[in-house]
Amino acid sequence: SALMEEATGSCADDPAGQLVALVRTAAAQVADPDFQGCPFRTAHAQFPHPEHPANQVATRHVEGLRSQLRALARRAAVSDPRALADRLMLIIDGVYTNGSILGRRGAAPAAVTFAEAVVRDATSSDPQ
Repeated sequence: SALMEEATGSCADDPAGQLVALVRTAAAQVADPDFQGCPFRTAHAQFPHPEHPANQVATRHVEGLRSQLRALARRAAVSDPRALADRLMLIIDGVYTNGSILGRRGAAPAAVTFAEAVVRDATSSDPQ
């Protein structure tokens, strides 16, 4: 999405930084007082049939984010880019779920710190 492209643009030459930026963007979204939950995850829950157009749009969006995370993890030259991307995807999913319930009182700031640690651990254990 355009929002995610904007989030990663400030650190275009730093794929590890871009990975954290995507989590930071999700955390910023849930901190907004008007946040009502991720529209894609909400649409997927409200229209569970895989043939429904809303379900398909939501699925494509989440799959696209996962692909973007995997591509950035490969560029970060970690030994298991798929695992790193999936861990960050779970953090983002947690941010949206927690944020839709608790909003600004939720765990979003911890998610950013957690993502930084996950990325740091993955990149520091691999030769660059």
